[in-house]
Amino acid sequence: MTLSSKLTNLLPIGLFHSDLTGRILYANQRWFDIANTQLNNNSLYWLHSIHPEDRTRVEQKWLRCLENHLPFSAEFRYQHSNQREVWVSCQIVLEYDAQEQAIGLIGTVSDITDQVKQNTMLREKRSDLEQRVEEKTADLRAKNRWLQQVLTQRKKAEADLREERNYISAILDTAGALVIVCDPAGIILFFNRSCQVRSLFSSEEVKGKPIWEVCIPKKDQKKIKNVIQQLAFGDEPVKLTSKWINNQRKHSTISWTNTTLRNENYALTHIIFTGIDITEQLLAQEEAQQHQTELVHVTRLSTMGEMAAGMAHELNQPLTAIVSYAQGSIHRLSSKQPKIKDIIQALNQVTSQAQRAGNIIRRLRKFVSKGEYQRSSIDISKIIADAIAMANTEIKKHSIQVNYEDSPDKLLVNADTIQVEQVVLNLIINAIEAMNTSPQHSKKLSIKIFTYKDNYAHIRVSDNGEGIPSTLNTDRLFETFFTTKKEGMGMGLAICRSIIEAHGGKIRASKNLGRGATFHFTLPLSTS
Repeated sequence: MTLSSKLTNLLPIGLFHSDLTGRILYANQRWFDIANTQLNNNSLYWLHSIHPEDRTRVEQKWLRCLENHLPFSAEFRYQHSNQREVWVSCQIVLEYDAQEQAIGLIGTVSDITDQVKQNTMLREKRSDLEQRVEEKTADLRAKNRWLQQVLTQRKKAEADLREERNYISAILDTAGALVIVCDPAGIILFFNRSCQVRSLFSSEEVKGKPIWEVCIPKKDQKKIKNVIQQLAFGDEPVKLTSKWINNQRKHSTISWTNTTLRNENYALTHIIFTGIDITEQLLAQEEAQQHQTELVHVTRLSTMGEMAAGMAHELNQPLTAIVSYAQGSIHRLSSKQPKIKDIIQALNQVTSQAQRAGNIIRRLRKFVSKGEYQRSSIDISKIIADAIAMANTEIKKHSIQVNYEDSPDKLLVNADTIQVEQVVLNLIINAIEAMNTSPQHSKKLSIKIFTYKDNYAHIRVSDNGEGIPSTLNTDRLFETFFTTKKEGMGMGLAICRSIIEAHGGKIRASKNLGRGATFHFTLPLSTS
């Protein structure tokens, strides 16, 4: 290879030299890469790899340039063998001999795929922006027409102040929201019809009273007073939520917004409170949370149901040992010269095995108990260790080799212990099931806890099982009712995601380079 060939192969653009028919005489490596082709028996033409949809257009333009002895410039696509499309900018000039006769073509191609994609995206965004501007303009025009109508009506009503007040009162009375107008000290000046219906107080009964003394319980009165003080000092409107107790002691929850009216000297003249009843919305949120909690609990019970046989076997071992040691002690005590030391040793074993059985039962009861959702600052290592202990029977049953790598630092997370333990146990059980098809000696489960400088605890659960299908988007694994198991319900990983995200973390899955899959999740470190 000549020095010039080496240099041209280093260029970021493709170069080619062809005869007047377009047959390639020379091309650098970059041209072959961009065109996704190779030189076979000197039969390659620079037009061959052009996308079928662009080829006719490019060929016609090239023939016109050739006929008129003009430079050629065009943008088109190369279609690669893997169906990938590469946009290029192509420039071609004629090569002349000493007699100024055209003898060949010299051309360059530059990969502009990213630029084309960006231009397409910009055009789409520009179109979207223009549409939004158009919509906003139309909306502003409509609002302007409406404002013009209002101004016209108000000009007509200027002569009669009472008529104007009645007009405003009528508008506020037809509003479904609670509307209370106060003076700068918080004294009620106007109490609309919705307020009267909800409170069972007439407008006359509340006028002249401080707003915080009407239907607001004592524990929320200070919040209302603070808002009025902030508005009086010129602060921005403040949103707040308070209880509302009507004349018959019926409770509601109201979300308040407020605004102010000021004169030409920017002095505060009126404060307007607008309230929306969010009682039913809060109840719906609580009900949804309750359903979520119940679903999480049912999933834990289902997991324990699948592991019941193994747990029974694990519990049977200490119980069998207790019976054995107890019978041995009875036998020794029945002898003529019992050895007290041996009996004490046996009874110590009975105690040890009883404690072991008790720990298994307590751990099981704690895991399946419904309980309240409670967060506390806890060492993530303890949660992981408890989950591994819970799955120990299944691990032994399937001859799984566990590699547990704990963090060198104590990582405290603010979490509900049982729910996070449920996530870890679910990932472990899924890994065990995925390795059922693996050879006995190669079933490996890896669990690692670590942290970066992002104030998050990172937990990684990896196996060398059958893995995730190569065509499957890993995000789908966390969709409700999606499963890759023959008898799966598609709830486990979806619940894991809802638990982790409710704790302020994230969970994802990835395909291993070899066999198996890895699941990662994070939890924010406790600030306490």
